[in-house]
Amino acid sequence: QEGFAKEELQLAWSFTTRTAQNTRAPIEHMRNTIDNEYSDISFSVESTEPEDCENNKGRVIKGSMEVPLFLEEWTGMHPLRRDEQGLPVAHDMVSVPFSVLVGCSLIEEERSGPLLQYGHGLFGTQGEVTTGYNHTLANTYGYVMFAADWTGMKRQDAPTITLTLIQNPSGFSYLTDRLHQGWMEFYALSKLMQSNALATHESFMHNDVSLIDSEKLYFYGNSQGAVLGGGYAAMNPNISRVILGVGGMPFNLLLKRAQGFEPFIQLMETMYRDSADITVMEILFEHLWEPVESVGWASAMDKPVLIQAAIGDCSVPTIGAQVMARSYGATLIEPYQREVFGLEPQSTPFEGSAYVEWDFGVPDSDGPYPAELPEDRNPHDDLRNQPEAMQQIHTFLSEGVVEHYCEGACSVP
Repeated sequence: QEGFAKEELQLAWSFTTRTAQNTRAPIEHMRNTIDNEYSDISFSVESTEPEDCENNKGRVIKGSMEVPLFLEEWTGMHPLRRDEQGLPVAHDMVSVPFSVLVGCSLIEEERSGPLLQYGHGLFGTQGEVTTGYNHTLANTYGYVMFAADWTGMKRQDAPTITLTLIQNPSGFSYLTDRLHQGWMEFYALSKLMQSNALATHESFMHNDVSLIDSEKLYFYGNSQGAVLGGGYAAMNPNISRVILGVGGMPFNLLLKRAQGFEPFIQLMETMYRDSADITVMEILFEHLWEPVESVGWASAMDKPVLIQAAIGDCSVPTIGAQVMARSYGATLIEPYQREVFGLEPQSTPFEGSAYVEWDFGVPDSDGPYPAELPEDRNPHDDLRNQPEAMQQIHTFLSEGVVEHYCEGACSVP
């Protein structure tokens, strides 16, 4: 009756029936449990790799910490242990590894630097925090960056997720239960990094000066680290400013448009011949994902966010980043590559949440599938390496001010 061709419709309507309290109560309960019962987090430092500042390598410290276990078992696909009210219960402790990168400028200048928690990409590891661009960011601007593996969507989880989709898609809830545990491991690590016990450990000292400014805690997530990280940062009351690089939300909007999910989509297409069944499953999966990704916590975001997106991103399409920007009430940085629906443009400097798109000469996909990339260009990975992007990140974190360092609209020829 409205003039739409029925065969062209994918979803005629959608509605939400859960409350914010229903979505967030388990995570908030777990966070409060850690605050009230496990605030003294024990840890050990297992290795320290000295800095090599002439070759742009900061000090790398690796350790482990003891974190409460809310899952029935830590490895494999297992549900949360819950009480009669359905709230997660901690019943054991688990040793969780972590990595820290101390920027060279802090060591050379013998001063403390702010803490910057890092969220890694799709099915990645904490090792991403010590890759080249993070060394450049930490060394140039003086940050103590730290990370853990994101339990639930870390490298070791990929095979079990595949097996779950094959054997019993109803077990998808175990994946999101694991992400609840992963969020708490991130949260416990952030509390540990702000503790006096860690700040005064010999690995974090230089000439009797602690290299950690425990009063300042920020978050920086790229790709999956931004998709999940927007929610995590909103949940963590100690984080004051947030950087989300090449991210977006919600997950079910991103799935078919993201190159990294193609193997899982192909697997589902093999198992379910009717594409309508797959669409329904994706929508239902989102109800499980909401508590542990950005969309479920969008209305709770009470701190400024800088979103850096890449046009032609084949891993996390800009359509998801734009949804994220509108949800956070972000301002479009001017000059810009293109207008973005729902975002008011403004010239810098200004305060508050902001959104910027970079043009790498790759067009966005014109449909619900990943963009096609040339052999020599990947906007998703290239953005985080741009000096102007790093400078923008530092100004936003250190001063709370949005600045524009590109000449004209941001682009890379």
